[in-house]
Amino acid sequence: MNDNIARKMQQTYNITYWGGGYYCANNRGNISVCPNPDVPEATLDLTELVKQVQEEHSHLRLPALFCFPQILQHRLRSINAAFHRARESYGYKGDYFLVYPIKVNQQRRVIESLINAGEPLGLEAGSKAELMAVLAHANMTSSVIVCNGYKDREYIRLALTGEKLGHKVFLVIEKNV
Repeated sequence: MNDNIARKMQQTYNITYWGGGYYCANNRGNISVCPNPDVPEATLDLTELVKQVQEEHSHLRLPALFCFPQILQHRLRSINAAFHRARESYGYKGDYFLVYPIKVNQQRRVIESLINAGEPLGLEAGSKAELMAVLAHANMTSSVIVCNGYKDREYIRLALTGEKLGHKVFLVIEKNV
C-alpha cells in the first residue's frame, strides 16, 4: 500500500478527528497507535499487535483489551502544560492542580499510570468506596484529595483520617439555594 491509501483511510474513517494524534492509518492500510506523539517513531500497527499476541498466546481469544498508559500520561502532561502556558500568558499567580475524579475509571492500572506520569496530580472521591481507593493511592501522588458528593459521618471520619495521615484533604460543601 502507499501513502495515498493511508490518506484516503484517514479521510474515510475520520481518524484525524477521533484519533487525537494517537491513532492513524498506516501505509499498509492498517490502524496504528502512537501512544506518545512526542515520539512518533514508536508507532505500533494494531493488526500486527493482534497477530503477535495470537501467535505467542494461542490460548487467548479475541476480543482483547490493549492498554496504552502512555496515552493517559501524555494527556496529563498536555493538560498541565496548557494550564502552565495560560497562567504565564495571563500573568495568573495562583496555583493550579489537576485533580482526577476516580469515578471516571477506578481501575488500579489507570490510576497508577496517571500517578506515574510524574506530574502533579490530586485525586477526587465522591463516595466512601472511592475515598478508600484514593487513600490507598494517596502516598504515591502529591497527596491532594478532594472529597465530593454525599458526606455522612463515616465519610467525613475517613476524610479526616486522610488529613491525619498527612494529606491535603478538601471537603466540598454544597448548599442548595
